[in-house]
Amino acid sequence: MLRGSAAGNAAWERLMAGSERFRRAERRFSAIWATALLTECVVKVVGAYTVPVHTMVWLGTVLTVVAVLAAMLIAGGSCADPMEKMVKAEVGAEDQAEAEAEVAVHPGVLTGAPGVARRRTGVVRNDGKTAGQL
Repeated sequence: MLRGSAAGNAAWERLMAGSERFRRAERRFSAIWATALLTECVVKVVGAYTVPVHTMVWLGTVLTVVAVLAAMLIAGGSCADPMEKMVKAEVGAEDQAEAEAEVAVHPGVLTGAPGVARRRTGVVRNDGKTAGQL
């Protein structure tokens, strides 16, 4: 979900601190995975005492795959997708706030004043110097 992004990590922390909806989704995600894996373990233990060994050799792998796939399907749609959207929205809001702060410092960016072009890395003049170099 975050892909090692510093902005994503910061957004995740802000959401965990301030968004009850995000915390609920994260708890639901964890509960789904915990339930799936705990159920798998319980079924394996019961199977170890009730099913022949040669059956449990292959059934253990099948149970693991089924538990992981079920958790991915259930948690992915009900929790991970909404959480990912909330993180992206939070990162977008942060980018918007940074852009507004930049416009406040460099008002020519918004008005399209001659000789000034906005880039993702900052304000750059036609002569190639950034606003910090002026």
